[in-house]
Amino acid sequence: MLHLPHFNHRAPESVASFLNGAKVLNPRLVTLVEEEVGPTGDRGFVNRFMDLLHHYSALYDSLEAGFPMQSRARALVERVFLSQRISGSLAGLYRSCGEEDSCSWGEWLAMEGFRPLSVSFANHCQAKLLLGLFNDGYRVEELGNNRLVLGWKSRRLLSASIWTNSDSDL
Repeated sequence: MLHLPHFNHRAPESVASFLNGAKVLNPRLVTLVEEEVGPTGDRGFVNRFMDLLHHYSALYDSLEAGFPMQSRARALVERVFLSQRISGSLAGLYRSCGEEDSCSWGEWLAMEGFRPLSVSFANHCQAKLLLGLFNDGYRVEELGNNRLVLGWKSRRLLSASIWTNSDSDL
């Protein structure tokens, strides 16, 4: 819920405060879904811009497989979600120019005392089964032992990971 379409950037203090408050609630499970934009690191503005361009191009290509170009649903997705994500990503890229990249969400969770849980074989099989219901081009892969990644052709789009409070008995 930290990255709703109209909330494109959160200050590190805000993220740390939210995660610290979430830890106090002692959740048994936390599911993290995040965009897979590309490698991080000091790679310069142009390289990071090109990663964003390729990411959103793949996202639009994947939409084309399921939604006709002129459909109302696609126009709504593009206007409400994608336009906000793209402008927020570009603003974040401009804002971070010359700065160190911020932590990934997984790193934030680990710093706040959450630990990753393994994705079960059944979860992985279910994800592949669901993708089989849609057009070719989508794929799922397991990254590490706790992340499932949704991809379109050769590009990673989204990942989902499972976390728990380090005090939990899971």
